[in-house]
Amino acid sequence: MKKVGLALASIVLLLVGVRCYQLRRLPWDEPRITFRAVRAADDVEFEIGLVYARSIQELILTDKATHERLWWVELNYFPGPRIRYGKVPVAFITFNGQVGSASQEFPKGDVPPKALPVAKEILVQVDYDYDDWLDEYGRTCWYLMVLAPDGQIRYWETDSLGNSLQP
Repeated sequence: MKKVGLALASIVLLLVGVRCYQLRRLPWDEPRITFRAVRAADDVEFEIGLVYARSIQELILTDKATHERLWWVELNYFPGPRIRYGKVPVAFITFNGQVGSASQEFPKGDVPPKALPVAKEILVQVDYDYDDWLDEYGRTCWYLMVLAPDGQIRYWETDSLGNSLQP
């Protein structure tokens, strides 16, 4: 009986080890993203790092005060890490080796988005997906961003309403 229990425990540990290898993380490692907004010439570039996450699904920018949508791009398993404001990634390799492309949902068509407003709060929504033990899941993170008149960019993590999560 002891040998059967030991054999079952060995099989369970082996299966957990194989799944950890497939997920490239341990059970307590939490999938998340890192976010930075930086100046790139005259544009704003978003650097989105994936930590135990698989890909970026959407990027949506909204004026916090007026709720006006500024830009919405459906990223379709984009691996990151950089997205330039107004430039839709057209060809990239997804997490599973397929060729992917993104599409702009707003403004419609090939119309470039408005210039980002200066000295106004912009709510940035990033949707990403990750694999877990039994299925794939999605999460959303929000950031508030302000372009200062001097060209500096401030940003911080928020909730979906733009309330700061910083201490």
